[in-house]
Amino acid sequence: MRFWTAPALLGLLLPTPSALALWPQPAETVSGHGFVQVPATMTIDFASSVDLARVPHDLTAQIAQVSRSIQEQPMRPLEVDRGASWRASIASAPKLDKVEISIVQLLARHPDTCRGNKERPSKRSQAPLQGTGAASQPGGDDSHSRCSISHWATRTLSTQVANDRVEIDVSRPVSADLPPREAEAYELDIDSDGRPAQIRAYTALGALRALKTLQQLVYSLDGPGAGAGDRLRFVRDVPLRIKDRPAFPYRGLLLDTSRNFYSTRALEQLLDGMALVKLNQFHWHITDAQSWPLSFSKGAGDEDGIDLSLLAARGSYGSDMVYSEDDVRSVIAYAGRRGINVNLEVDMPAHLKSGVEDISLGGSDAPAASDAKMIACSDEDNWPSFAAEPPSGQLNLRPTNQSTGVPEHIAAFARAVLARTASLTPSPYLSSGGDEPNLGCWRADSERDIDESIMKPFMGVVTDALTKAGKRGMVWEEMAIKFPATGASLGEGSIVEAWTTPDNVGAILSSNPGTLLIHAPSTHFYLDCGFGGWLGANPQGQSWCPYVTWQKTYTFDPYAGTKTQAERARVLGGESALWSEQIDETNLQQRAWPRAASAAEVFWTGASYTAVGPGDQVGKHERNGTEALARFLDVRERLVSLGINAEPIQPLWCVLRRGRCNLPT
Repeated sequence: MRFWTAPALLGLLLPTPSALALWPQPAETVSGHGFVQVPATMTIDFASSVDLARVPHDLTAQIAQVSRSIQEQPMRPLEVDRGASWRASIASAPKLDKVEISIVQLLARHPDTCRGNKERPSKRSQAPLQGTGAASQPGGDDSHSRCSISHWATRTLSTQVANDRVEIDVSRPVSADLPPREAEAYELDIDSDGRPAQIRAYTALGALRALKTLQQLVYSLDGPGAGAGDRLRFVRDVPLRIKDRPAFPYRGLLLDTSRNFYSTRALEQLLDGMALVKLNQFHWHITDAQSWPLSFSKGAGDEDGIDLSLLAARGSYGSDMVYSEDDVRSVIAYAGRRGINVNLEVDMPAHLKSGVEDISLGGSDAPAASDAKMIACSDEDNWPSFAAEPPSGQLNLRPTNQSTGVPEHIAAFARAVLARTASLTPSPYLSSGGDEPNLGCWRADSERDIDESIMKPFMGVVTDALTKAGKRGMVWEEMAIKFPATGASLGEGSIVEAWTTPDNVGAILSSNPGTLLIHAPSTHFYLDCGFGGWLGANPQGQSWCPYVTWQKTYTFDPYAGTKTQAERARVLGGESALWSEQIDETNLQQRAWPRAASAAEVFWTGASYTAVGPGDQVGKHERNGTEALARFLDVRERLVSLGINAEPIQPLWCVLRRGRCNLPT
């Protein structure tokens, strides 16, 4: 394909950088004002330079999925006439018959690094995947492929990049230590004359990000009939060139599955929405005091004398409300194929009760002796004195006259649970939570009383268990700032999550120079807030935190609280959170979408992006909520077209009339 430069687009430039309704906003765009048709026969294929024997199965499956979405999910332009005035121009436009993918890691000219020392598979043929999605797609296991989407999605994170600008260099092979942001980088070119569109990326993960951008570029006009075959599909604003990569490597969404249960299908649908907007980290808060749905197999923990299968058997809401080990692996694999890493969280030492109080050494069904109980202050009637919400309960770590530090039965439990949980996931991270430990439950007067005596020894047990399992830790901010000795002892490369206010960022980063940070302040990212109080006997009760609009999220500065470049280099990104006191499957989609997409752009696009403006002026544009509104409305409609019940943002009258419902300036 011929590559154009900015001067070649004189006279074809859009007047504003917002005309391309992409979410998140790409790093660099150059666009025109033409159309190309997208016929039902359009194929997505690999360039001839690609060694087809290396193509991972998960990429092939995602190509088929994107092809089906392009053809089956209608997305009409958000214009008053729904694009009808463009019909003649579209009908006479060239047809985009083919999309070609070039992935540097898969190029035949470069060494094959997909299988390492394993025997290379025999070369297989690869039929192009047509828009109907009818082409056969190979099945198989990518678990050992270093070229798969899931491999690149589950790597250790860093903020490094190879170059200041996005440039896919096809001349050199991809190294195993390719920075994570470069692994997601891509270039997408669509010409105006019908020549094959080009996708270039270093990895299959980058190609997936490009495919999701392509999916957002295709619109349809209703035809005279009612069937999908009567629709006229097209891409506008061509010729188009996009260079893109994320500003931050961690762009997440947290879901609490303890307070209310969600089926694996509900989790998969959440992951589908995440993939569309390039969110790449699913923080699965899988257990809490209310229930323990994580069902370990019989025999798990035997080596530690603990029957871990009792946790879900006694602590879940029922046998139909558990996640078996196979369920967890299945969700993680589903996420990995969509470029999403899953970080499991087993919150401790607080936020524990259900199931855990039934555990005793040796797996006995009999209640534990008083000096060997796992849980202190379990389900107290006066719960506000012992917990943030009912039921109360946290690990029985309070010192006695006979001992300090971590009782061996507690340490054995923590080691066994963390080791077994770690075995379920390829993620380099595992969260032990650590938020909201209650001082009264441990009969302490201040954090200082338990920092050295309880928290630091306990986190030492956690860190040792995670290190042995090959994982890095994730904790909430309390571990770093309320317990400074504990924070200083966190393992190198651990992630600390700031959830109260960005004002704590400086203290978090200074507590331990080896830790990294992600943002999730409730003021900007807690999507469950603002729906009223949920406690009974409290008719005037209000939510403890205000409703977070998508615009509030959008105003967030990812470098809030940092003062130096060294501190900014330790900020991995951030995530939205869905705590489930008032959420279950009946309203999950509406609570999550489209507001979670706002955080996706905050951490993908960063503070600014580059676009070609009038008269061929290339410049940086600051991320701006007023400009973003039209694109945000567009991505909401795309989510709905995928069967995701994203809540409306404005009346349709406003949606179809860009800017008419803004407050006058």
